[in-house]
Amino acid sequence: MDRVRLHPNLDSIEDGKFRANHSYSAVGGGGANVAIALKQLASAVNMPLHVTFFTKIGREHHDYNLRHEVYQGMESVGVDMRDLVANQDFRIDDNTVISFSGGRFVSLMEEFGKAKLTTRGPLDHMLPPKVEPYDPGVVEQVLQAVKGADFVIVTHHYPEISEAAALAAHESGIPVLMDYPVTKYDAAWKYQRTLEVCDYILAPAEARLPDMVEGAYKNGNSLFSRLSSRYPDTFVAVSDGTEPVLTHHQGEKGQIPVMQFPVVDPLGTGDARTAAFALFVVRGDDPVAALKRASRIASYSVQHPGRDWVHSIEAFMASQPIFNDPAANDPVANDRDDNTPGISENIIG
Repeated sequence: MDRVRLHPNLDSIEDGKFRANHSYSAVGGGGANVAIALKQLASAVNMPLHVTFFTKIGREHHDYNLRHEVYQGMESVGVDMRDLVANQDFRIDDNTVISFSGGRFVSLMEEFGKAKLTTRGPLDHMLPPKVEPYDPGVVEQVLQAVKGADFVIVTHHYPEISEAAALAAHESGIPVLMDYPVTKYDAAWKYQRTLEVCDYILAPAEARLPDMVEGAYKNGNSLFSRLSSRYPDTFVAVSDGTEPVLTHHQGEKGQIPVMQFPVVDPLGTGDARTAAFALFVVRGDDPVAALKRASRIASYSVQHPGRDWVHSIEAFMASQPIFNDPAANDPVANDRDDNTPGISENIIG
């Protein structure tokens, strides 16, 4: 659960009291953001879509009210949520996210019962037990869900589960998309087998591969070059802040410009693009056309706090020629030098 406070006009947060321009609470996390956006966008375009989301919730105990909020938030949009650790004790993160000018975030998470306790104390009941990382049968549940799916999205949160799901989908001829924001090269080894079987890879410029030890922290061109050369049959897209999205599809490289809007809340922008891209691909769009439309939706979302952008997305899509014909006369694609919104993307969430 994220408790978000937006201060877009402040350069920094110092001692004192500040009145937020917008405040809201919402279920957060990349996987949840994508699942929720998928359902909401599908509803906006009148497309029947069943979304199954595997995550880690745990048993209801001392923080029952927080768990209830999470379940209620997912159920309210119709996401079928499956628990990877239904029989274990895990504490849900309750974060305070402060956003101010520059798109910077400060996440303050209160951590109870960290494993620093050497003697038995009053917080011991809040420690997860020393058990297997997933409940028995979880992998089988994931594989069953995958084999009955039309499209599979994997993330970096559970590398073993993601790899199993991706391999099963690949063997069954089901398309696989990986949202790959891994920034630590020493951890990137865990995801290489998964990347090998993906049909689509979306990544921000700051993501890294195992051999990207040296060089700048954010190097979209280097990442794009590696991904497109190693996976020539995979659709690859790399986003880099204000730059156009780099794409590789069927041996051709391209760039997709994105529209600029006043930034109110950039949290979850990348997740919105991932969800929209998946939705349009499932609908039958060419991946380049799907990403053009998805990038437009992601850019549009930044001018609304939280998920409020969903309420007006249908009207926005109706006003944009690109949603009817990606080759239509489009001001952003043509990079017109006038007052039309330009090709610079503000923030990638």
